[in-house]
Amino acid sequence: MLRKRKAVDIEYLQRKLLKLQRKIEAIQADSDSSNSTEEGQEDERQEDEPQNDSSQPETVQIEQGDNDIPQDENEIPSNVEKNNEEVIDKDILEMLGEDPQKSKALDIALHESIKLRWNYWIAHGLEKKVKEELTEKYARSTEFDAPKLNAEISAILTEAAIKRNKYMLENQKLAGSVLTAIGSALTMIMSEKEADKLTFVQRLNEAAKLIIEIHHNQSESRKAFIYPGVKKQFQNMLKETKPDNFLFGNNLADKIKDSKNIEKLSQNVKNQTVPKATARYHGSKQNLNWKGLQARRPLTNRAGYTNIQGQNRQRLTFKTKEPLNSRAHTQRSSRSSRRRDK
Repeated sequence: MLRKRKAVDIEYLQRKLLKLQRKIEAIQADSDSSNSTEEGQEDERQEDEPQNDSSQPETVQIEQGDNDIPQDENEIPSNVEKNNEEVIDKDILEMLGEDPQKSKALDIALHESIKLRWNYWIAHGLEKKVKEELTEKYARSTEFDAPKLNAEISAILTEAAIKRNKYMLENQKLAGSVLTAIGSALTMIMSEKEADKLTFVQRLNEAAKLIIEIHHNQSESRKAFIYPGVKKQFQNMLKETKPDNFLFGNNLADKIKDSKNIEKLSQNVKNQTVPKATARYHGSKQNLNWKGLQARRPLTNRAGYTNIQGQNRQRLTFKTKEPLNSRAHTQRSSRSSRRRDK
């Protein structure tokens, strides 16, 4: 274990010595090009710095401190890894290629006044009057104008498809006006030796406004596709939101909670309607001439029985001296007399 530890320490110190040798060589090269006074100062510095002799490892160890020596026998200090990267030849790095994790984006810093205006227009859009003035000012040529829809295809499209095509057509018209504005600015720089700076900035700024309007329209279009999948109670709340880092804003969760709380409060405030007692008999809702007593008459299900509350009960009969139906008796007697006559 001790031998392995010593081997790691020796390797670490050798790398440190190699680094110091390179620094000394660089200092000597700079001292040759400087004047005699600077050479004297460099000589004094070289005398103060440790010599590059391998017989003085203790001096280097004291300068670096005890913390640079790895505590674990299998652990390699982070400084050693950094030194390895510095030692690699530039030609080898070129052969390995570019670092894939390195960002390729340009280091662009926008002016604060530009950011403030553009962020507002992206969230709220341009005024209708301003948009119409810009599209009229930068009229599109036939090359940059949006292509029209064929009449044969328009005849077979649904109403929703026609509406969607119209919306996308407006964005294409704005894009054509943007191309016209940028093209005029570039042409002015290419053709004129001393172009007007203010005119150039104005055309680029107005082109940027039209691009921002397209950006805003696309955000509204994305939101419109989402509304059908959301409950109606939240749609009005979502339409009032403005996009920032997120399409419906950063604090959407808080707005949803507030909307739910408002809905609960509104339900508590509403008057609870008491259900009206239904009429026992339909006759009470009819005209005054309606015979309501007929509805109360029990229904007969079969001869000699009455139907009361869904149960058939036998009807009581009483014998009398006279027949129940005198008319029926006279009709029977007349029929019998006719038969006898025959």
